[in-house]
Amino acid sequence: MILNYYIVIMKKETIENIKLGFKYFFAITPLIGIVVFAIGQSIDLFSNPDTFWVKSVLDRKDLFEDNFFEKLTSWNVGEKLLFLFCRNFLTFTTMINVASSCFWIYSIKNHSKEGSGRFDNYRYGIMIMGGILWIAFFYNLSLSVTGAIKVMKWYTYVSWLTEHSIPQFSMVIYFLVFYKKVNVTRDKKQIAILWAETVAVVSGYLVFFTITGAISQATNSFPFFADMSSTGHYVYDFLDMTKANTRVNLGFLNPLSQWFLAIILFSTTQTLYFIGTYFLARKQSVQNV
Repeated sequence: MILNYYIVIMKKETIENIKLGFKYFFAITPLIGIVVFAIGQSIDLFSNPDTFWVKSVLDRKDLFEDNFFEKLTSWNVGEKLLFLFCRNFLTFTTMINVASSCFWIYSIKNHSKEGSGRFDNYRYGIMIMGGILWIAFFYNLSLSVTGAIKVMKWYTYVSWLTEHSIPQFSMVIYFLVFYKKVNVTRDKKQIAILWAETVAVVSGYLVFFTITGAISQATNSFPFFADMSSTGHYVYDFLDMTKANTRVNLGFLNPLSQWFLAIILFSTTQTLYFIGTYFLARKQSVQNV
């Protein structure tokens, strides 16, 4: 009987250690990808800027603004550093991966009372995992459409594996199936607030960078996102509601209606994600740890 008791205890400890190991994997791997991509891109840009921009822009030169390639190759050191900062740390991929790493790091710290802390509870989990699922699903969907995987550089490949694929899908599954959800609210007002927060993670980011991109474009300021849009002012081309958007253009829509369609589409996908995740969390809810 005593032996059986110790076996049960050992199994429980083993399971907890495995869960803790997964959390370390979820927390660290995306950060490694962010650092590797930033270093790889920086080396490429500073070692041979002409080659860097030829590979990034020249094969699609007719899709960018006039003289855009020449503008990029004439950058000084400060402008290159500014671009690298924006390109590596202001994208949604980086922001949501950093947020998820913070979530898992806090969860590691609070492992014995999982899901009951200020920053590792189900509310933050639902919001952050929604963004994580978005970057994983839509990035891989775009790869299947564009075939961009064939021309990936080594650091882009590392970024794909660490920031858009295995860790992201795994952490979403882990959160949905194994993560402890404590005191999940049934209050309608709180549910509505959580839904709005979940949708705002993606749509709020897109709206914010639509506004900053429009201001940057109107004032003809620095193209912070260079190779990511036709003008370099937008983090994603579909955020550009002007005729300057030449790279993402659905023939039956103008740029403005295309923007609204994108926001509605992404808000809808986040809403569907929220409905499924919230009711699953409510079913799994425990009153104490």
